[in-house]
Amino acid sequence: MTTRRALLSRALFLLGLTIPLFRVHSQTLPSDFVVDLSATVSPTSPHIRVSWTQRLQSNISSQRIHRRLKGGLAWTRLADLATTATNYADTSCLPGVEYEYWMERSFTGLISSYMPRTSLGYLNAGYSIPAVDRRGKILLVIDSTMTAPLAVEIAQLQEDLIGDGWAVQQIPVSRTSPVGLVKGLISAAYKADPANVRMVYLLGHVPVPYSGNNASDGHWQHLGAWSSDGYYGDMDGIWTDISVKSTGATSPRNHNVPADGKFDQSTFPTTLELAVGRVDFSGLTKAPSAAVTEADLLRRYLAKAHSYRHQLGNYSSIPRRAIIWDGLTSLYTGVTGWHWAYSGLGRPPGTVIDRIGSGQWFSTNFAGGRNYLIGYAGGYGSYETISGLGTSADFGSKPSRVVFMGMFGSYLGDWDSPNNIMRSVLAGNAKGDSLGLACIWAGTPNYFMHSMGMGEPIGLAVRSSQNASLQGGTSFRPGGPQWGPSSPLGGVHTGLMGDPALRLHTVEPPRKLVAASSGGKVSLSWAASNEEDLAGYHVYRAIVPGGRFTRVTAVPLVNPAFSEMRIPGESCTYLVKSVVLERVPGGTYYNGSQGSRIVVAVDGGTGTSGPSSPVLEPFALTWRVGQDDNPLAVPYVPHSEFSSENGLNDLPPGKITRLPLDPLYSTLGNPAKDDDYYCAGNYPIGFNGLTASLAVPNQEPSTAWERALTNGDLTNRVHFVLNGAQANPASRIRLNFELTAGGFFLGAPLNQLGIGFGMHDVVIRFRNSRGSATTIYTNRLEGPMRVSVEFSAIGVGASVGANTIEFVRVGPSKPATWHWIAFDYVSLETAVPKTTTMSGVPTVATGIQSGEGHLPRPVVWIGEGSPGFVSLDMARVDGLDYLTLTYLRPEVLSETLFRVEASSDMKSWSESGLVEMQSVLQGAVRQITVRDSTPVSENQYRFMRVLADRSVAR
Repeated sequence: MTTRRALLSRALFLLGLTIPLFRVHSQTLPSDFVVDLSATVSPTSPHIRVSWTQRLQSNISSQRIHRRLKGGLAWTRLADLATTATNYADTSCLPGVEYEYWMERSFTGLISSYMPRTSLGYLNAGYSIPAVDRRGKILLVIDSTMTAPLAVEIAQLQEDLIGDGWAVQQIPVSRTSPVGLVKGLISAAYKADPANVRMVYLLGHVPVPYSGNNASDGHWQHLGAWSSDGYYGDMDGIWTDISVKSTGATSPRNHNVPADGKFDQSTFPTTLELAVGRVDFSGLTKAPSAAVTEADLLRRYLAKAHSYRHQLGNYSSIPRRAIIWDGLTSLYTGVTGWHWAYSGLGRPPGTVIDRIGSGQWFSTNFAGGRNYLIGYAGGYGSYETISGLGTSADFGSKPSRVVFMGMFGSYLGDWDSPNNIMRSVLAGNAKGDSLGLACIWAGTPNYFMHSMGMGEPIGLAVRSSQNASLQGGTSFRPGGPQWGPSSPLGGVHTGLMGDPALRLHTVEPPRKLVAASSGGKVSLSWAASNEEDLAGYHVYRAIVPGGRFTRVTAVPLVNPAFSEMRIPGESCTYLVKSVVLERVPGGTYYNGSQGSRIVVAVDGGTGTSGPSSPVLEPFALTWRVGQDDNPLAVPYVPHSEFSSENGLNDLPPGKITRLPLDPLYSTLGNPAKDDDYYCAGNYPIGFNGLTASLAVPNQEPSTAWERALTNGDLTNRVHFVLNGAQANPASRIRLNFELTAGGFFLGAPLNQLGIGFGMHDVVIRFRNSRGSATTIYTNRLEGPMRVSVEFSAIGVGASVGANTIEFVRVGPSKPATWHWIAFDYVSLETAVPKTTTMSGVPTVATGIQSGEGHLPRPVVWIGEGSPGFVSLDMARVDGLDYLTLTYLRPEVLSETLFRVEASSDMKSWSESGLVEMQSVLQGAVRQITVRDSTPVSENQYRFMRVLADRSVAR
């Protein structure tokens, strides 16, 4: 075992000491030890010609090229090449077959012990590799505290994974469970389907395994057990907790003694069967601030990943270029970044790889203003910093427009640490222009990410890297510098921060998918794609809801339309994917987009598309407090219509400042402003702490709005009422506001006004009538800010009736310092679904409760008189689980009859035996919960629907 003295001497390099030895090769860079392999492909033999450039020509002692089939273990040497050779024609390869090439280039005459003796040179390559239809099964292991607040986002994630060819199995776990219990659930799922289970996606603070006696960053103060998610991917290795005794690390997290729940192994006992990725924001208070909850950070990440997969918003156009900051060039830890860029994107001059200097990462000329697909940053580090790059707080406040990241520096690879910079890359900033979705600690060891260049998900590339040195593993080398006792290849500390199913190259999915059925014929159509190298479209079908999709197009369709004959009465779910011929460093492969989903009842008329949204009316003003003042006006006093704050954190429900036309108005006792501002409407008992119902005929005057948020008056709450259309799950809501003035006063002993706007951490929440709160905006403001936040009604659980938006200044707060930040105006707009005519046609909601990979999900309703909200859930009665359906209906009905029915096959429906569990009046609507009469089981599907039939008078 390496001694502490040896570890300390190696650690000195990371701490920045310089030894004259390195000056001999001051011009040598990590990129010199990477072979920039690229393939030229052809429909005729040779189908693949591999080429490369030369570096350090005088030091090359040999070049050998090897090949194996993708997924193979043994390499076949194809040729010994001259040291000056720059290409090789593979005459024995076949079209449509993916290969893996290894250029083994050895060096001699190098002085520094840190210079690799073998270059890193791998490439996945092939000609016209077929598209992947089925990727296997992914286990979505979810921190159970997040299942309820993120129900909508998790449902969307599951749909995205299914749309990319995955089957999904959810496994909820307690964040306080022993890691062995979590491993047992994963292992059971794997053993039940070993041929298909390939990945584990850890979402939330799933219990973190620790293992080993590692000091992979070379610091003896960091010697001990490190966080080790690979434990969850090893299905047959033996992990022990009996031998390691290590308590010298600075952090008690790294202490490892027998029987403490932390394992002994510093390398994986056997190869990992499963790829593992984690999205976990516990302990992050600086990206962007302590005001943002874990649920909010997870919600933001899942929204970003969804946008990336579908090429939406900031991810609509990500160029294939890379950015590299390497402050440790003399240690040659940056070869992973160069290899990832070459194998995934290509080599210059055809591909841009920006090699930047210290302090330039967040500048507008680079990651602060330009988009990159791959980035790498290495420097002297800590848990929260990398020299020359920045800090966790920087990633929480500045744009970093890089999707996939490799990072290296001391300490930060032990990622289960507060405000860890790797996890902060994923959290990003409040504005949403920080694009990080995945991050690895690459440098010791190296990672081998070249399979991503031909469409492999990042999780599988990481697993291949973890298995590099193990018996029966992937046999990659070189591994990188070794500063600690653990292997420079693999090691239990290796892992992935991010969604393991993400891929490097995305394709725009079909838009505006519609379907119709008549005479047993199903017809689909969609908008034509604008993708370059479009090969066409593939269509997939599932007959059993939640069942496996089967491709029904033998070759990609040229036109954006599809039709086939089906059995009347059948219900089919279709996926449509755009397919492009990707031209990549490894050649060409057919790449399918996310699937756009649509459900069609054969002969049932128009289909209902899963991801699509109904057509909405334009946004209309719902309420406004104050006026949006012209900043050019003289004098400019934007908050003049408001009242000064009363200096109190008033408790709800507050009092109403009434207008003269209000019957309860009093000239002598009209209440003054407080933290609770009411718009016109009826507010029921219990809402906002009301002990009696409250009628507000007119919105409070602007003078009832406190002008600023301060230390002693932190909160403003505005209460308002939404009607059934505005609270429709399909509706969109937009909050607009401007914070125009801010400042701070320094108390004793200075007693003077501070200079500038100050810093203000602001959080804004939407709270529905049930008291459930959703954060819709968080940011640290250091100057005037005009903000418009748009969100869905279903995303915040908007209620028909009373709702609240609350503004809170949550920090920072310093002793003897007074802070304030003032409003110009606040307004709310809503966009509701266009009214549709449905006379005589029932509206149907269906949901799958049992069956692989599916959960109950909310259903979007369109049309006047439809239920306001529909959700599916479970109820346990006498030890059995029953499906339940909850919906809202108008209390005063005219020509609409609502009827709830259940089915096992979506063909035979019945309302017989259903039990009405709850009927609660909420203002003008009634919330009704109905329970199924047949329990669900492991091998049975159950469905419920509610019909809105306007042909029957109530």
